[in-house]
Formats: sequence, structure tokens, C-alpha cells
Amino acid sequence: MFDGRTSSGSEEDAARPLSGAGAGAGAGWQSVGPGKMASKIGSVVTSLGAIAMFSVIAWALSTSLAAGTSTAQVQWLISNPWGIVSLTDLYTGFTVFSLWIWFRESSTMAAVVWTAVMMTTGWLGGSLYVLDCLRQDGY
Repeated sequence: MFDGRTSSGSEEDAARPLSGAGAGAGAGWQSVGPGKMASKIGSVVTSLGAIAMFSVIAWALSTSLAAGTSTAQVQWLISNPWGIVSLTDLYTGFTVFSLWIWFRESSTMAAVVWTAVMMTTGWLGGSLYVLDCLRQDGY
């Protein structure tokens, strides 16, 4: 299997570590394993998602409040078949992710709080939860 080394493939080369001292030039990227790299990418994507959700929620709230009432908007949403599909999809995802929170959290209070955050702020809360988990796990 290809391991990123540019050697002749001798036994001596096979015993050489892939990262750390003696790894040779260009091995710096190998010091970050696939799990660490995925979590770093996940942190960036999740952060961008949280920023996007916060921005859209703030925009929607300001637009709704400027219109005076959101009752007409809610009525329009639930009168539209795709609005119903979107809400069903959204809350199914919220519920499944909340179940994951309950599976992962050892504290009932933390699970209750994160579930409430998830159900009220949507994927903004989900993104914050993932970022918190990555932080706690040392990523």
C-alpha cells in the first residue's frame, strides 16, 4: 500500500516512522491522522454552518418583526405542500439529532438543554453542539 514515502521499499525504509523525528521531508502532513483532519474540516464546515444559520435566523426575525406579525407567514408555510415537507424533514432531523444528543450525553440536564436549543434554534444549535463535542474531545 502507498504510504507517501518516496523510497526503494527496503526493510530499512519500512521500519522508518511516518511522522515525527526521522520521518524525512514532506512528512509534516502525516502527523495529522485522518480522524484529526476530518475533525478539523468538520469544525470549519460546522462553524460556517453556524454562522450561516445565525445570519439567516437574524435576517428572518428582523424581516418578520418588520412585517408586524408572522402568523400570515406561518399560515402560508403550512398551506404549501412543500412547506409541510420542509417542516417534516426539519423536525425529523431535529428529533434524530436530539436522540443522538441523549445517547452521547451522560448528564440528563445537558441533554435537556441541548435538546431545547436544538428544537428552538435548529441546526444553529446542532452546529454549536458538534463544535462543543469536538472541543471536548480535543479536536
